[in-house]
Amino acid sequence: MNDKIIRVLLLEDNAGDARLMGELLKESTTTQFDLVHVERLTDALIKLTKEVFDVVIIDLTVPDSSGFETFLKIRSLSEDVPIIVLTGFSEDELAEKTLQEGAQDYLVKGQVSNSSLQRAIKFSIERQKKKLSETPVHTSKKTTQAPVPEKKGKILGFIGAKGGVGTSTVVINAGIILAKERHKVTAVELMPHYGSFSQLLGHMPGDNLKSLLDFDLKSIDEGLLHHKLFNHPTGLKVLFSPQSSHEIKEIDIEHAKTIINCLKDIADYTLIDFPNYPSNTTKESILKCDSLTLISDAEPVSLASGKVMLDLISLWGFNRSHINAIIVNRVISPQPVKSSEIKSQLGCEVLGIVPTATLACTIAQKSGEPIAQSLLDNNFVDQLTQITHKLCGTPTSIKVF
Repeated sequence: MNDKIIRVLLLEDNAGDARLMGELLKESTTTQFDLVHVERLTDALIKLTKEVFDVVIIDLTVPDSSGFETFLKIRSLSEDVPIIVLTGFSEDELAEKTLQEGAQDYLVKGQVSNSSLQRAIKFSIERQKKKLSETPVHTSKKTTQAPVPEKKGKILGFIGAKGGVGTSTVVINAGIILAKERHKVTAVELMPHYGSFSQLLGHMPGDNLKSLLDFDLKSIDEGLLHHKLFNHPTGLKVLFSPQSSHEIKEIDIEHAKTIINCLKDIADYTLIDFPNYPSNTTKESILKCDSLTLISDAEPVSLASGKVMLDLISLWGFNRSHINAIIVNRVISPQPVKSSEIKSQLGCEVLGIVPTATLACTIAQKSGEPIAQSLLDNNFVDQLTQITHKLCGTPTSIKVF
């Protein structure tokens, strides 16, 4: 018998088919196989980030994924590992497509035998080895040159002076503006309760922050986060807060810090929507931000609340020079307040004043297409775009929204 044990990851939600695969592999007299079986794509992706496999066999239709998308997600985490696709009788075209995109082989359910399965596994492994050996490796002759530091993304925090001032609206629309300009952007509701991202985007997420909090800290990494994020059509990636009462769960400090550290590796800009009340988790999370922006109305109560909020955050140890404000005019004021007056009252720079867009906001929320996506109000979008470009200024500028 060959001393080499071949580790096989099987993604298959049908218990009978999975049992059959295990029995076929046990019948081998020449090779020993170690079969690891999972029923959901998420579980397969976690396994691939933490364990080493010689081959991956996947059913394209599982409870949390379907079709070609299943193959693409597996391939994204296992480019060096051969993939064998399990298909039905009427899925030849789909199987051929996976082969064109990098799968090494496919097997038709109901026609798999001991010999055909083992042959597919062994040939796939050999073909993958040959493919990798033929891939040119570019090396530099300057072996003494210091490695280039890995670029980390910016963490940009946003907090409302009080509830209902439009913080989430600003975060989502600013994120879409950046995403449409080809930046990698993630928007996060870092709060233990229901937020408004799902309403603003017209999407009820299957995954949210609660599911991440259920993982132990060692399991949370870039790969897991990638598959918890919702991919918006504009390119913006989104991590939603809990969506129902039974999912509400306090965010412990270490989970929050681990998630933020991973987000720095995923995106050029991570925009975090914080709850507008103090907590130790909010404190420690804000201290990991590169900048913080206060969102406020121009009216006295909101500005007074914002001043108290900023004073508290300064007491936490956050650099006051990295705090700025955006004023949102939710209604037309008969006596507009000047930026200079607001700056004096809050004690921080005012990056801009977002104009009133009541009708556009109402339409956007009903349609699930944010204003920056549908361009419902050019004045609103133009002003927000200018402010967003301040966020993406030169490296020496204060990068806040």
